[in-house]
Amino acid sequence: MNKLNRQIPSLEELSPTLGEDLDEQQVIQHFFGLSESEAKSTLSQARDRGKLHLYIEDFAHMGERGFLYYFPALVDTIAKDLQEGDLDDAITIADYICIRYPKHQTIPLSIHPVLGGFYALCEKHFPQRKKVRLVKLETLLVPKGE
Repeated sequence: MNKLNRQIPSLEELSPTLGEDLDEQQVIQHFFGLSESEAKSTLSQARDRGKLHLYIEDFAHMGERGFLYYFPALVDTIAKDLQEGDLDDAITIADYICIRYPKHQTIPLSIHPVLGGFYALCEKHFPQRKKVRLVKLETLLVPKGE
C-alpha cells in the first residue's frame, strides 16, 4: 500500500452514503476510526466470541477504500482457522465478495492484489470437494476480455 492508503479511511471512504444506508451504519459502528492493528484486534475478539460473521458481512457494504484498508486484517484473522481446516468464515467471505462484485461488474484493479491473496490462501487450504465454492471468486479475478 502506498502512504495515502495507510491512512485510516474517512467516514465517506468507509460509508459512501455517510451512514444513510442501514448496512453501512453497521460498518461505521464496527470500523470507523480503527487503525489496522485495532481492526485486527477487533476482528480477533469477534472471532473468539463467535461473532465474526457480523463483521464479515460489513465487507459487502463498505466503501472501496475501507475495503482495501481493512480486508487484509480480516484475512489475517481467518488465516490460522483456514490452515486448521475451518473453512466456514472463508466461504462466507467469498460469498460476500461475490455479492459485493456481481459477475457482470469489473473489480477495480486496486482490489485485485487483496482479493488475489485471499483467493491463494483459500486455494491452498480448501480440500478439493470445497474448491467449487471458489469458482465465482476466481472468475471475478480474471480480467474482462481474456
